[in-house]
Amino acid sequence: LRATKIANELTKDLKESEERFKNMFNNHASIMLLIEPERGKIIGANNAASKFYGYSITELCEMRINQINTLSSEQIALEISLANKEKRSEFVFPHKLASGEVRTVEVHSSPIVYGKSNLLFSIIHDVTNRKQAEKALAESQDRWKFALEGAGDGLWDWNLKTNEVYFS
Repeated sequence: LRATKIANELTKDLKESEERFKNMFNNHASIMLLIEPERGKIIGANNAASKFYGYSITELCEMRINQINTLSSEQIALEISLANKEKRSEFVFPHKLASGEVRTVEVHSSPIVYGKSNLLFSIIHDVTNRKQAEKALAESQDRWKFALEGAGDGLWDWNLKTNEVYFS
């Protein structure tokens, strides 16, 4: 009788824990995917993923990650190899939305065991605007440097607080 009571409590605790995970996963504002790493099959997607990618959750769960990630199969294999070798869990990839638009995403991925399956739990951030701003800044700096070199002029900055001086 006592063993049955303990088993029932454990079952109840397990169901509550699973329900918390489902609610957290499904309703979180961050884009989240569960991926079967061997085949790249998406087996779980949350509402934020559906909204971002423009596919229903059902459609996403019928896809493989290579249908979203625009890198070639060889490039993806190389990234997986480097990730395993370097123990990396952060990646930057081009992902294609249902609309055909390609966005640059930063993927934070960790292995988890779910049931009897080894999966990748991935949280995805759209960094397209940041990457475009970084590129524009680098291009602007290159133009500024080229203009200074072409003019044969230089400039200097003096930081009064630190007394550091920079000369071009």
